[in-house]
Amino acid sequence: YQLLTTGACQACLLNCDTCDSSTTCSQCKSGFVRVVSSNGTTCTNSCPSGNYLESTTNTCITCSSNCLNCTSTMNCLICSSNLILYQGYCISSCPTGYTNINQTCLACLTGCKVCGPLYNCTTCSSGFTLSSNNSCVVPPNNCSNGYYLNALSSCSQCYPTCNTCNGG
Repeated sequence: YQLLTTGACQACLLNCDTCDSSTTCSQCKSGFVRVVSSNGTTCTNSCPSGNYLESTTNTCITCSSNCLNCTSTMNCLICSSNLILYQGYCISSCPTGYTNINQTCLACLTGCKVCGPLYNCTTCSSGFTLSSNNSCVVPPNNCSNGYYLNALSSCSQCYPTCNTCNGG
């Protein structure tokens, strides 16, 4: 109930324990969560789509813009159309080393710098060679120009002005 200036009590909104006005619930009944909107603060049994529950205040908070479902303002789970999910954020295109699979940026396979659908690699990272099946491999006994086979049996880059070398 809410105490009016006239000294009378007025019932709060449905599922609300205490309220500040006829449209603003300050505390919900057990089992309900607060939902803040332009029309006031109400109580429902769960947060609406595009919101997450902030447990310390038992209040539904709107996800960041362009996010349809989230667990916090910094952890989006589903982006709105034309945007891609990358580490909890919605972006327009995946960064280098990632590919867009089902509207989510996923890391390219080991040794791949640029990959496309189905993880097909188009550009390998330093010290790797593109194989016939579009994956990046360390050459077995030799490295591409500008690289040398190090003690760990992988390719390391030569000094920048060298085309070929036997060591750093």
